[in-house]
Amino acid sequence: TDVIVVCSSSKFLFEKICKAGGNSVLASYKSQLKKSKNSVISVQADGELASKQIYFLSWKADADVSILRESIENFVSDAFEKAVEENHRSIAYPAIGCGQFGCSIDLVAQAMIREVHRKQQGHDISVTFVIQEARTDIYDEFQNQIQLLEAEMSPTDLKTMSATVKKGVIEIEQGDIIKQEVDVIIGSSSSGFLRQAITEAAGNEVQKAYKKELKNHPNSTLISVPSGALPCKQIFFVKWEPDDDEDILRQSIVDLISTVVQNVISHKFTSIAFPAIGCGLHGCSTQIVIGTMVREMKKHLVKRDLCWKVKFVVQPNQENIYDVFCKVLITHDGLHESNIYQLPPTWEKSTEHQIRFIVPATTDEYKSIVSNFDQTMTGKYTEIIHIERIQNERWYKQYVAHREDFIRRLEEDTEKHLYHGCPEQAANLIMEDCFNRSFAGVNGTVYGFGVYFSSNASYSHGFAHANANGERCMFIARVLVGKTTKGNSSMKTRPLGFDSTTDEKHIFVTYHDAQAYAEYLITYKHCLRNGINACSYGEDEIDGDEYCMTNKHRLNCSEESSKRLLVSLLGDSIAQCNDVNDEYITQLKLNVVDRKYRATNSIECDVLKVYAQSTSSTLTTESSKVLLFHQYCDTLWNLIRGFDESLCNDWRCSKNEYQCFNDHCVSTNYVFDQYFGEWHCPDASDNVGFLRITYLSKHNNQTVIDVFRRQMRDAFNRGTVQIKSIAFDTF
Repeated sequence: TDVIVVCSSSKFLFEKICKAGGNSVLASYKSQLKKSKNSVISVQADGELASKQIYFLSWKADADVSILRESIENFVSDAFEKAVEENHRSIAYPAIGCGQFGCSIDLVAQAMIREVHRKQQGHDISVTFVIQEARTDIYDEFQNQIQLLEAEMSPTDLKTMSATVKKGVIEIEQGDIIKQEVDVIIGSSSSGFLRQAITEAAGNEVQKAYKKELKNHPNSTLISVPSGALPCKQIFFVKWEPDDDEDILRQSIVDLISTVVQNVISHKFTSIAFPAIGCGLHGCSTQIVIGTMVREMKKHLVKRDLCWKVKFVVQPNQENIYDVFCKVLITHDGLHESNIYQLPPTWEKSTEHQIRFIVPATTDEYKSIVSNFDQTMTGKYTEIIHIERIQNERWYKQYVAHREDFIRRLEEDTEKHLYHGCPEQAANLIMEDCFNRSFAGVNGTVYGFGVYFSSNASYSHGFAHANANGERCMFIARVLVGKTTKGNSSMKTRPLGFDSTTDEKHIFVTYHDAQAYAEYLITYKHCLRNGINACSYGEDEIDGDEYCMTNKHRLNCSEESSKRLLVSLLGDSIAQCNDVNDEYITQLKLNVVDRKYRATNSIECDVLKVYAQSTSSTLTTESSKVLLFHQYCDTLWNLIRGFDESLCNDWRCSKNEYQCFNDHCVSTNYVFDQYFGEWHCPDASDNVGFLRITYLSKHNNQTVIDVFRRQMRDAFNRGTVQIKSIAFDTF
């Protein structure tokens, strides 16, 4: 790059650059510092530095968000203007304030990126932000802010929702506040970024008018300025400050709405556009802010009999904020159309707070559910205990409103009936509180960090862990897949322009609470007493009870031995291990008795648990939790932080198995079965994480490893991404 920018107040960066540049750089800097009055000290690069010039600038960290943002913007702007003046074509900035200063990373990233974008207009200069390799959190936020900026610049399918309130209309819209064709748009004095965006778009005359009004009336609760170049008639800047106290915050919103309404009436305006005040960097409670804004606006429309159009404008990237506005709008009395929210005809009446209803086995409703379930689950379950219909009216109405929005936006119904398997405890929470974000990533992250559903019940069965009675739970859910795209593990939210992600086969991942409704819950039993030996020694058929089942991972006698033992060989009076550890547990001072271990007897299974732990150097801190023996090293996390999967150091894979980087065993058929395909190793070392394996395990065939390693490198070479910098050449 032609220029590198250095924060002179950053001791670490300053010393590192001066050391790389040599004595001439430091001497030149000190010389100019004494005589120069410019904010930018420009020094010719030397030594090991590859740039032509070094710009030294200072900036000021401040607890006041507005002052901090202005300081960051000046830092970026001053260096950029100096580069333009000296006819440079490229410049590199550090991510200032994110180290010892402890500034908000999202604020720094947003301020720097947007200021660069603003200054780049009309100038052909490439800009790069250089971030420490270890600070992936900073890199991720800078990348996120670039994507948000690109989203605002690109055309997209924006959403709207409206409701009639007496003679008026309240509308929720995704869009840009400065583009609203209304009588008046509202700005907040506490949001420096919003105020700057509005006044800059309106033009110099409006900026001067605002500064003049602020100087003449510093204590005014509202400053009114002309619209300038904007399509509205007037701009109101309202004095408002966020507060941590919920009551004070709520009252401040009440006062803000009241002030706006009174001034709109006095100007004889009939249409207003509000931004999502307080829902950005202020970090206020969205429920309080949005709920109060909508409720107060509705109250004024009704009491004053106003024939107004009121818009709440949400940025396109604030999908969750838009959803909250919509939920608040439809859940207030009188704001929804009754014909949209008709409950399903199968629902039963209930006078109490009951949401679970048994579906009779003789009904067509029951038979239809079982018929669809059997398409992929035949032979994989013993019996259906019962099917429950879930009648959560509040959640259902939110889902229906979301579905209507999808249909209006996409002009087609994208609802699917999909399966979701989960433990019993999770099922109880879902029925009360829907598939909220707390369940994101629970059933995987391969195709995105959201809630997973499948059209294949047998796939969802893998996540339906049995309770103490051997019963499993699986939901049939209505899911709005909308516009979907192939997902990957880097997706924390839905990709821009899409509503869900998929494996392009049977898996769909959602990212919003109201995007799915759990319609039925199937409770069933799996593979017990069905006349088929599902386990190596028929444990599932013995005595009519479920036992601790064996696993393909076997107990290793010792570090020195490659012998692997089945659970059934423990305590059989035949010493398989040289140290007789399979017949006598030294730590417990107990003989391994010759009997099966019942899963329902926690004490007996605890013996096996301790036995498994005694073969590893790492013990779980969650010692009070009892796991079945077969739940260790099965690639599923049953203990916090996955301790039950970190105890696999002493387990050995068979010859036809591949050993993952973290020592799990998987079939060799799964290894690199498709580029960036499904992970079977928890650490992805069978696919995208293959290069993590820096040593060749004796369990893995050298030839196969070499082939896979070469294939993986080829795949990576076709799509290399530089992590250390982000270029802005596309702007």
